[in-house]
Amino acid sequence: MTEPNATSPLRSAAQQFGTPAVITQWTEKGRVRNQVRCLRLGQIALSETMLFVLEGEKIQGFVYLAEILSLHVEPRRTYKHPVLGALIGFAMVIAPVGVIAGDPQNLGKSFGGDFFLIWGPLLVAAGLFTFYEAVLSRKVPWLIVETKTTQRAFMFSNPLTTPESDLLTAMAQSLTPT
Repeated sequence: MTEPNATSPLRSAAQQFGTPAVITQWTEKGRVRNQVRCLRLGQIALSETMLFVLEGEKIQGFVYLAEILSLHVEPRRTYKHPVLGALIGFAMVIAPVGVIAGDPQNLGKSFGGDFFLIWGPLLVAAGLFTFYEAVLSRKVPWLIVETKTTQRAFMFSNPLTTPESDLLTAMAQSLTPT
């Protein structure tokens, strides 16, 4: 691993926020896949070429610094598509309700036979859970990164600490044209 040069984002962030460390990526068999020298601040890590978002010791995602056009943190729901989730949950509840209620028109035989009789209660339970999660999901901070080709969103599992927030603010300010 090489030392960061004097003008690198890692060197300037390390001077402000602390000493660089090493992130290790492991294979499923427990072998070292890759080691990256970076500055780690809780859920965020910054290397010479990449910005990492971490969940515990695992890398949730990364973006190459050269591709970043802008970045910011905003609160979003944990359930990524709440309207679609609510509709799917509602449909899962409504589909077998007639069969569970007695099926007076004998629709269960026409649209799936004994499938609704056997799996109906499970489908209703899964539908209620999906509907509940979609409608009542909490808002958490997400890192939104605009690149040259797309927008990437990474969810933080915990609230941001002050050093993490300061690092992202410094990075965002360095990206804005003067």
